[in-house]
Amino acid sequence: MLGNRVEPIRGLLMSTKEQTKAGRELSVFDEFCTRSAVDVDRSSIQCQRPPKPDIACTVAGTATEFELVEITDESLAANVARSIKTGEVTGGAFSQHEPLIHAFASKQRKTYERAGSLQLLAYYDKQYPWSYADPTFIDEVVGEIARGMVSSGTWSHLWVYDTWKHQLLWQYP
Repeated sequence: MLGNRVEPIRGLLMSTKEQTKAGRELSVFDEFCTRSAVDVDRSSIQCQRPPKPDIACTVAGTATEFELVEITDESLAANVARSIKTGEVTGGAFSQHEPLIHAFASKQRKTYERAGSLQLLAYYDKQYPWSYADPTFIDEVVGEIARGMVSSGTWSHLWVYDTWKHQLLWQYP
């Protein structure tokens, strides 16, 4: 460790915060690869920094990049962080629709430097997904956004993954 810098992930020098985020994203991506039918060459996985997508890899022999985004209500995330730091039990109301819409819309608006096919992996981690109560929820909430993302030619595939039950919840197309 060098001050607030840590050892690089495959050659990238990152701050401690960036390293923590990249480590968590790699963990989620690895779990997603294990649980989904995506044919990822595990030895090809590399972290990247903005303006590139989060992860570059080879899928079925094709250069592919993944942008990851956590689906979580911001106030819920703040309460979870406070709880972890203080040991204090926190609670409160949170939204199911807005975090999902925000996750997709925020990535739809971004521009990436990319060298391959671009896919989105949105995942639930701190917030439990509503889709178990309503299996049509994800498509009803972000289906139109997803269709626009793929038809734009920028995105090739979109995924929603649940780290709670280790399941793929939704994909498009």
